[in-house]
Amino acid sequence: MDHKFIHFLSLFSLIYFAPIPIVIIFIHKTLPFWQKWGTKSYYFFILLFALAFMALFGLVTHFKEPILSWRVYDHPFSLLGIFPLVGGFILGMISIRTLSLRVLLGLPELTHTQTELVVRGIYRYLRHPRYLEFILEAMGVAILSGLWINFLFLLYFILAVWFMAHIEEQELLERFGKSYLEYKKKTGGFIPFCSS
Repeated sequence: MDHKFIHFLSLFSLIYFAPIPIVIIFIHKTLPFWQKWGTKSYYFFILLFALAFMALFGLVTHFKEPILSWRVYDHPFSLLGIFPLVGGFILGMISIRTLSLRVLLGLPELTHTQTELVVRGIYRYLRHPRYLEFILEAMGVAILSGLWINFLFLLYFILAVWFMAHIEEQELLERFGKSYLEYKKKTGGFIPFCSS
């Protein structure tokens, strides 16, 4: 596989995915404030993500050479990273098709709109398929690139996703109560059929 493409993928994943947990955790931890603003708060979220993206773009492009030279390995087996990368992409497409656009954008949380608990499609087997998607994609990029920075990023991302899932589950428990508890007993968080 072309090293330029893998380098691009490696740097892009650092720039694009790194701010996602920070922005999501910030929003969830300050949700009552944003609910007062309703959908107008999206302007701030877009600005926050854009600023984080630009800051990371500047850092990553400035330190591009050291980032790309700090390798764990350079081996043909690195192509095995394609499997979790593609698996994560497919899981993401399946997840997106299951959710409505309103739910994907977080509108029920921001506007106090009552929705039903999504327990169909991939959500019959996993409570957090989108987060698992992100982990698989980060893992695929780390294996493909063989770069230390991507493995460190994968570790950061696993911890951040676990924290995001914990926050989200507290909110879902508040919104859906007993029905969410029953769903949680029957459905795996990140691994199908392993309820927690």
